[in-house]
Amino acid sequence: MLSRDQLLHFAEHGWVLEEDVLTVEQIEAYKQGLDEQSTLYKAKDEDTEDITNITSMVNFDQLFRDWIMIPQVLEANRQLMGCEIKLECCHAMIKIPHPDRVKKREELLDPMKRGWHRGIRPKWGTYAHDTDPDLINCTFLNNITYLTDVAPMDGGTMVLDGSHKHEGYYGKLMDQCNVVELTAKAGSILHFTESLIHAGVPILSENTRYTMFYGFTPSWYTPWPDSDVAPHIIEATKNEELRNILGGQVAYTGQESVL
Repeated sequence: MLSRDQLLHFAEHGWVLEEDVLTVEQIEAYKQGLDEQSTLYKAKDEDTEDITNITSMVNFDQLFRDWIMIPQVLEANRQLMGCEIKLECCHAMIKIPHPDRVKKREELLDPMKRGWHRGIRPKWGTYAHDTDPDLINCTFLNNITYLTDVAPMDGGTMVLDGSHKHEGYYGKLMDQCNVVELTAKAGSILHFTESLIHAGVPILSENTRYTMFYGFTPSWYTPWPDSDVAPHIIEATKNEELRNILGGQVAYTGQESVL
């Protein structure tokens, strides 16, 4: 469970890092699983010179569905969303050092050349906590699981800190909000609202990065395009709690708070 200080950090900055969530054994299992998935189910049309994408891995291996049921994952996402969660989307990346990291280093370091984006506007994505005026909840929550250490130049996600509180895009908000390149130890999870403006970063070191991304929304949202969990997977899931999060709850369930 996230502490009040962590919840306050999320409210102010739009993100919070939860450390030491995964064990060394879990980290290795997920890395091995992604290596296997990358040869079988990777999204070849989305790959670049430095990125191998694996989409909707929950459809292909129980290992990636089990991630959802890690107690810290469930608790943090329910705290930050303030309601029952549903899987919106998931994918993973195996990212190698950028091939132009030497000859185009300055260009690759330029924040203006990044693909800054957010998945939902602040107007729709951020709202007041039910009982604590200093805290917030959100309707679209992203989770980055770090399976390798990410230090400066290792391609950690960049965020426009605090931009979840402001309408507009990078060019408008760059003078109001600081650019922060996030770093983390393997086994950590970065929780951030999708109304926070963020961008992918090329790896300029010599390290390879393994990361998994899981997005959650309230139960009444529809999945991100091409991110539905296969019906046979939902039907075969015996754990009712997990089955509902994967999309097995088809009826409207109301908007009761989960604090």
